Amino acid sequence: MAKSIKSPANLTIESWIQKQLKLIKLDYDEELERNQELRSKHSLKQLEKSGHAVRKLVITNQRTAFAKKVIQFSVRPEKRDLVNLINSGMSHGDIVGVTTQEQTSAHCTGVVLQVKRLTCEIAFNADTTLFDEEKDHLFNLIQLTNDITYRRIKYALENLYERSIRNYLVGLLFGSEPLLDPLTVLPPYTNDLPYPLAGQSNIVWFNSNLNYSQKNAIEFALYQRHLAVIHGPPGTGKTTTLTELILQMITRGLRVLVCAPSNVAVDNIFKQLIHSSQKNICLKYRLKRSFNFVRMGHPARMDSEIQPYSLDSIVMSEGADVLGDLKNEINQIKSETRQNRYTRGQIRERMKEFDQIEEKVSKEKLREAHVIMSTCNGAVMNGQLRYLYDDLNTFSFDVVIIDECAQALEASTWIPLSYAKKCVLGGDHKQLPATICSQEAEKQGLGISLIERVVDQFQNCPDKVVRMLTVQYRMNGLIMNWPSNFFYENRLKADDCVVDRRLKLKNIDELLPVIRLIDTVGCSMYELESDQQSLSKGNIYEVKLVCIVIKDLLDNGLSPADIGVISPYRLQTSLIEAGCRRMYPESVTDQLEINSVDAFQGREKEVIILSLVRSNDEGTIGFLIEERRLNVAITRSRSHLVVVCDSGTVTRNSTALEKFIDYCYEYGKAESASDYEELLDQIVMDQVPQAVSTNSQQAVDVKSNKNNKDLKKNLKANRKQDNNHKNKKKQNINNNNNNFHS
Repeated sequence: MAKSIKSPANLTIESWIQKQLKLIKLDYDEELERNQELRSKHSLKQLEKSGHAVRKLVITNQRTAFAKKVIQFSVRPEKRDLVNLINSGMSHGDIVGVTTQEQTSAHCTGVVLQVKRLTCEIAFNADTTLFDEEKDHLFNLIQLTNDITYRRIKYALENLYERSIRNYLVGLLFGSEPLLDPLTVLPPYTNDLPYPLAGQSNIVWFNSNLNYSQKNAIEFALYQRHLAVIHGPPGTGKTTTLTELILQMITRGLRVLVCAPSNVAVDNIFKQLIHSSQKNICLKYRLKRSFNFVRMGHPARMDSEIQPYSLDSIVMSEGADVLGDLKNEINQIKSETRQNRYTRGQIRERMKEFDQIEEKVSKEKLREAHVIMSTCNGAVMNGQLRYLYDDLNTFSFDVVIIDECAQALEASTWIPLSYAKKCVLGGDHKQLPATICSQEAEKQGLGISLIERVVDQFQNCPDKVVRMLTVQYRMNGLIMNWPSNFFYENRLKADDCVVDRRLKLKNIDELLPVIRLIDTVGCSMYELESDQQSLSKGNIYEVKLVCIVIKDLLDNGLSPADIGVISPYRLQTSLIEAGCRRMYPESVTDQLEINSVDAFQGREKEVIILSLVRSNDEGTIGFLIEERRLNVAITRSRSHLVVVCDSGTVTRNSTALEKFIDYCYEYGKAESASDYEELLDQIVMDQVPQAVSTNSQQAVDVKSNKNNKDLKKNLKANRKQDNNHKNKKKQNINNNNNNFHS
């Protein structure tokens, strides 16, 4: 993996803008070139194998929502046991093209709204006619490059320098302005609030369940004049902390813009804000009014609970009668058989009237809002924010909060920050960053987030800028201890409610071990790979071991909804999905969550099974070398973590993995995969996803019982030939089990 170059603290705004413009163009061009090359050189079938397309879907529903035509596509009944759209590579917000037959050129494009196992919903422009004419056909979906994000970031960067001339925060973040001392007195709560709030400057906590580190971070952020970083490691309640901070700010009369890199992240904090404001302020203090929260962006991309708060929904609701009548008139004129100059003029007049009413209501609602929320890319000056003030060049929010800042490109965070007098950055730069297509752009620093750069910039005086949340409410202490030590300077503490959290199954008297390691070292259980996507890897043996673990848990009473299966590789998740579907009915497999590490970021499960996949003689581990990916994978589990891997391969070139596997040996229950030979023989995977193509020298024919029986001979022969490193690990298993106590 390319090594990032740290941005110097004294980087000038001019040079930084020019560099970022070059790097985002480099990354966009790389993504575009990859996409075009895939579509030009490969058939639809090959695109499907590599996870870039889904073929032969049927239309099962059509509806209209928020002026968009929403089409539900479904997997054909005969393919339901083989296909899982969740693992197809499509996700919420992606741009996809639609084709028919075996074409790779898109007839029309749409935005992915929702992806389930057997269905997906795509939003198209209302005037799209393809599905009216060919609704009984089979349709293909192809992933396309989205240029909207690139154009928005480019626009923001090109306008940033002009705004930076009069923005103290910009100078502070680029090292040309000093960090000023904190406030000595906070702005008081507004006078329209009841006793004991009105006119009070001292903090009155709305959420009574906050811990010390959360309160300390909120108080710190309130007193800071221009900049605060709230570092939230896994399970520490960062969203809860930011929610309280927002409420403390708006009750003191501050205008707040809240952004995050994804719609899911924005909706997550929006939902908490709604619930907390109602419970902890309106009901608690019997407030007669509620707060005005507005969500910018297209409602179709939002969680259904948030849609009523979208600006579009509010505008349509406020002006329902007039806007509805105008829309009906426009549609009626458009439906007339013959169009002439007069009818076209009528349409223009009605559209102009429609836009004027929409602008008027939008201005009113945005200017009344206590909090406005948007994705970072959605906060562009020429987007819905243009309604806020007549001259956005001179307008600033009192505070801009960026949640999940570590997952955003720094360039995209400057879209909302260009309006900020003060910013609060929330996130964890020890978890996965934004995805970068271009290795060269990543090498030159495009992947360095603003929160990471700020922490580095103030590394000599971190207490002046950063507060870390230190109490976590997710993991058993044994699961927490290793990431706390390796990533967080041993500062994390498990709350009393989770420190000894253990999993008790209905059919087993003993508690399960907190950490369990199944090691394939010395067993020649080699990885395989797909034929079209060299970066995607799979391991049939680990698939079978994962299926065995799942079966054991389910047979002993655990709900499938409590199990999450994680792998760094999409191919492996597809293989595990196929294996589970062969073993269990749909009612069970639909509750199991099987996904990539990246997709699991921000999630948690009672049990996490982690398949690391890589097993080869060279010790090649690919992007497993990214330590932050390991951090995310480990910290998803609440009470039981199962790791399936070849320790001889994964520890050879990674300090993090070596220390983690050693930790598993010392504090977990370690087993050899050879102990499962008989069970491995019994699992026959004759329904393998199309994405799989085996390497003849490494792979097993998973469709053949004969080869599975030969596995025992291979295990014995290959274990003798393994290198000293692997044999040492193998010996450690026996030593470990002699000393292990559940």
